[in-house]
Amino acid sequence: MTLTNYDPAIDPRDIETRKELIADKETTQDMYTEDTLADPEGAARRAERPEYAAWALENFQVSNVNFYGKIWEDGKMHLIPTKSHIQDVVDTYKMLMTDDSYMVACCELAEKDSDFETMKSAYTSLVSSVDNDKIFAITKSISGVCQEALARRAYDYHRYLQADTKANMQSDTAEMPDWVLNKENRAEASSRIAGIWYSIYKAVQNITGYKPLDFVNNIGLITAEKHIKRMAIDSAKWVDENGRLTSSNRVTSKESRLIKM
Repeated sequence: MTLTNYDPAIDPRDIETRKELIADKETTQDMYTEDTLADPEGAARRAERPEYAAWALENFQVSNVNFYGKIWEDGKMHLIPTKSHIQDVVDTYKMLMTDDSYMVACCELAEKDSDFETMKSAYTSLVSSVDNDKIFAITKSISGVCQEALARRAYDYHRYLQADTKANMQSDTAEMPDWVLNKENRAEASSRIAGIWYSIYKAVQNITGYKPLDFVNNIGLITAEKHIKRMAIDSAKWVDENGRLTSSNRVTSKESRLIKM
C-alpha cells in the first residue's frame, strides 16, 4: 500500500514519488482577522479606512503604520509616501546634479537675489578670518545646508513637473492653471535658494582647500535621499489633512500650533 502525506506515517520507500504539498498562495496581512472581543474599539478604529481625493493618492498610499513601520499614535490609517515617489525624486535629483545647465541656471537665479552678495561676502570673510580649528565646523554647517537645499530643489522641481504634465493632459489651452503656477514658483524659489548655498559652499571651499563634496556618489545620494524622505513625509502629512474626504481625529498642524499657544 502506498502511503500519502495525509497518512499518520511516511513510508521511506515513497520518498522519491510522494507528491509535495504546496500552499495555494502566500498568507498576506489582509487575511488576518482582528480579535474584536479582546479590543472591540481598537479593532473598529483600525478597520476604518479613510477616503481621499484622487489627487491625494498620486504620490502617497494609505497605511496603518507610518513610513518607518510604527503604528500611528491615534491607531488610525494615514498617508505615507510611496517608495516609487521617493525614487522618482532621487532620480530627478541625480538629473539636476549631473546636467551642468541646471546648475548654471540655479546659480544665475542666486545672483539675482538681493541678499546673495551680502551672504556670500559674510561667509567668505568669516572663514578667512577665524583660526583653522574653527574652519571645519563652519564649512561642515554650510555643506549641510547646501545638501538639504539641493534636495529641496529636486523635490519641488519634481512636483512641478508632475503638475505640468497632468495639466497638459487635462487641457489643450496654453494658459497655466494657478495650481501649476504655484508649483512652478515654488520650484523656482527652491532653485534660487539652492543656488545661493551652492555658490557660498563653492566659494568657501576654494578658500579652505578642502576636498569638494561629491553630491552624486554613494554617500551624497544617501544624504540626498534622507532629506527627500523627510520632505515626502511632511508632504504626506499635509495631504492627509487636506485631501481626506472623511473626518479624522488626527491633530492638524494648525491645531497643534493653537494648543502650544
